[in-house]
Amino acid sequence: MSTDQSAAALVAELLSYPADRRAEWLAEHRGLIQLPLIAAFKAYSDPLALSDPAAADDATRCALLAAGFCCDPLAGALAAWARGNWEIYHDPQRAIQCYQQALAGYRHADDSLSVARLLTNLVFPYTECGALNEAEAAADEARDRLLALGDAAAQYLMTLEQNVGWMLHHQGRYAEALDAYGRSLALAYRLDQPAAIVEIQVNRSVTLKLVGSLDGEEALLLGSRAVAEAGEQWLTVARIDMNLGELYTAQGRPFDALRRFQSALAVFTAFDNRMEMGWVLLYEGGLLSTLGAVRAARRCYEQAHDYFAALRLTPQIGLTLLRSAIASRKHGAYAHALKLLESAEVLWRSLEQPVWLAAVRLERAELALAQADSAATLAHVQIDLPAAGHPPLEAHRDVLIADALALAWRADGDDQQRQRAMGHYQQVLRYAQAKGDRWLERRSLAGLARLTSQDQPQQARATIEAALALDDATRRALSVEELKASFHQQHNDLLPLLVRLVAAHESPLATLSAIWRAKGGALLDLLQDTNGEAGYAPEIQARIEDTRQQLAIQRWKLSRQSTAAMPDYLRERGDETTRRLEDLLSDLRRQRLPSAQTAAVLDAPERILRQLPADLLLEYMRCDDELLLVRADPQGGCQVHWLGPVAPVLDLVDDLQLHIQYVLAQPEERRSQLADAWLAECRPLLQQLHALLIAPLGELPPDARLLLAPCDALYGVPFAALWSGTRYLIEQHTLEYTPCGSLLSVPPPASSSAPPVIIAASADERLAAVREEAARIQVLLPDARCLINDPGTLPLLRQLPAAPRLLHIAAHSILREDAPIFAALQLQDDLLSVEECYNLALRGTVLATLSGCATATGLDSGGSLLAFQSALFVAGVQTVVSSLWPVDDRATAVWMEQFYRALGSDAAAAVRATQLALLADRRMEHPAIWAAFVCSRRDRKSV
Repeated sequence: MSTDQSAAALVAELLSYPADRRAEWLAEHRGLIQLPLIAAFKAYSDPLALSDPAAADDATRCALLAAGFCCDPLAGALAAWARGNWEIYHDPQRAIQCYQQALAGYRHADDSLSVARLLTNLVFPYTECGALNEAEAAADEARDRLLALGDAAAQYLMTLEQNVGWMLHHQGRYAEALDAYGRSLALAYRLDQPAAIVEIQVNRSVTLKLVGSLDGEEALLLGSRAVAEAGEQWLTVARIDMNLGELYTAQGRPFDALRRFQSALAVFTAFDNRMEMGWVLLYEGGLLSTLGAVRAARRCYEQAHDYFAALRLTPQIGLTLLRSAIASRKHGAYAHALKLLESAEVLWRSLEQPVWLAAVRLERAELALAQADSAATLAHVQIDLPAAGHPPLEAHRDVLIADALALAWRADGDDQQRQRAMGHYQQVLRYAQAKGDRWLERRSLAGLARLTSQDQPQQARATIEAALALDDATRRALSVEELKASFHQQHNDLLPLLVRLVAAHESPLATLSAIWRAKGGALLDLLQDTNGEAGYAPEIQARIEDTRQQLAIQRWKLSRQSTAAMPDYLRERGDETTRRLEDLLSDLRRQRLPSAQTAAVLDAPERILRQLPADLLLEYMRCDDELLLVRADPQGGCQVHWLGPVAPVLDLVDDLQLHIQYVLAQPEERRSQLADAWLAECRPLLQQLHALLIAPLGELPPDARLLLAPCDALYGVPFAALWSGTRYLIEQHTLEYTPCGSLLSVPPPASSSAPPVIIAASADERLAAVREEAARIQVLLPDARCLINDPGTLPLLRQLPAAPRLLHIAAHSILREDAPIFAALQLQDDLLSVEECYNLALRGTVLATLSGCATATGLDSGGSLLAFQSALFVAGVQTVVSSLWPVDDRATAVWMEQFYRALGSDAAAAVRATQLALLADRRMEHPAIWAAFVCSRRDRKSV
């Protein structure tokens, strides 16, 4: 047996011993502990650092233990080297310590090649820790030593040049970084190192994005990923996924980006690579924050902070503290945000970073403002800004001063405070318009509008319109995917004020137009832009795509700049190239073909009302803390009703939901026994809601068909069950819902005649009656294709050859309050998310029925764009039947059978017939059962 074989056998034997007995074994076999054994440990652990990090961890710890029993002076250095090769993927600071310990030993031994290899290794962790001067010094010495050794050191020179490319990239020396990667790649090809070729190409692509085009970038990364996956280079695969996530973020593909980030995180977690786990969570949190999913973003930032803190990566800790504090403030977790900001302030002061310290103090002021504390806000903005002068920080401070003064004026009525606030707003406005800072311009315009709304309504209206024009420009700069993912969670604070002004000073029809603008503008844009930017001339479409590519490159550059210089939100807000490209994109997207123009739709409500497929439209709008209702009819008649504070309605809805959940949780036998008592408890709540939401309208026409357009506060209200004192509303009227009456302007797609599709997923038989439901419906729809617990369900939906005329899905709903766009229906072995519903080929589907739970609500956001029904509307479905709350699967089966028996040409009439039939059944008469489902329409076509 050779020395190497003998050492390898000893490694295997020692590792087979329990960790607490290894020292005893080493003491007994001290004579066998020689340098070849430590080398065997390193040879064993190095390949496992990526494929089996737990085994590599164990082996390198054992090597360090064994080195203590070895007389050779290089034993400790070699064991530290092996440990550094493990730590480099987990804790770069510790990797530096290990390599420096090893380096001292090999310098003493005058082993030039080993010194050069260790210096090469040090370049990467130095770069990751921000020690760029140390990284450059190590690289220079390593290169001199390796070049002196000639071809024998070619493989190590390849690694050095790759690490140098990474270092130069982080220094912003992109052209030099590309040269270094080019030298490394040439050596990799000469040495026939396919795994190294993939890794170098991926790193090189990151730099190429900053100096060139994104054309072909996705194909390059996907090709490299396939090679890495075939070679089981799982960490490389994860890094490619992270790069793809950043690429897709820049390109406006948020759903694809999130999937890549989550895939990368899973691999990094499996390998316990905490540094990369922190970075991918930071990127994911940034994307989620942009989309408005602040709860999910907050969780990502907090996890990233924990990983960076464990590795003592101080700048990254400071970055995550500030980002997490901002997300916590937006989420309403004020005490937690304050705690984070206090820690961030201490950290950035210790690092002597005045720009970051000022940013933290200004966020302290934002936090005080969110809590309506004007005095604390003004106290926090009294700070010394960096000596060099930072206009974005100064402007941010001025707008905070203006906001605080305006808050004080509203509290005590001192007009002097108002005049001072106006002066600060106007000063910020001039700066913002000169610099193209859309965020500050919009904020100052909003502040001015609020200050003048009471005594100068015309001026306030003009100021609001100017601010809303900025919102429209921002929305036009979004991709269709970004619009789907974000605008449903972006609350517009000015539209309720606009509605108030119009209601107070203009006609009821003008008020309805303003409400449609507030509730339906984003959804109309999305409906218009779906299906490949329809409505543009080819040359305009080409310019749009070219501008988006340039904007993606610029966003990528900004995201990759060093975080030590300036907080990212200040960097992007102040970037003139980004603003210029966004403005250009907005201008291009205004140039629709005449057939696709809808700008005049919202300004001509009387034309839409003439096509009203109902006797009355009841359009509800929440204006801050009050509810507004507009009643309109096809003849153009229009009335405005202020319904009072929203708080009592919300309290009643909460009480009603608790009652309904309790009733549905009881066994069927108990429901029958206590039906009268529970009705007596439920009806007063429903009667109070009727008094608040319906009674102010006065007497409604007998048997009128009502089209209801609820606002977010009313999504959980079962209008059919509202109790007048003698009858339910459904006993008097046919009811139908719509997200907003403006959708009636959308031309209906041609109805499909393809056979229906019935899908049922019983959640591993936990919903046993789902099978029965599907079977009953199939009897009524004999030409339907029926899939029950079929693993091929989701692939079928993704690749529908034609839109079915009817689609029925019976499945459990999985709600995601942190990121509602990923709420889903649990199919067999897979999930159908709200996001995927947008993209289903359902244009022309007459009716989609979702008999899962809570599929009609706006989920966490309360916005119609997030509801399953609205996602299906965008996909092309004309009418959706869905549920307001979780429903017993057996009761649902009965409900659905009755519905499809009643279904003719009018889904809303079939829903009413079903509800009346169940209401007449003693076992089903509680509203928790019969009132759970609602019918919603997309357009004016009768179904």
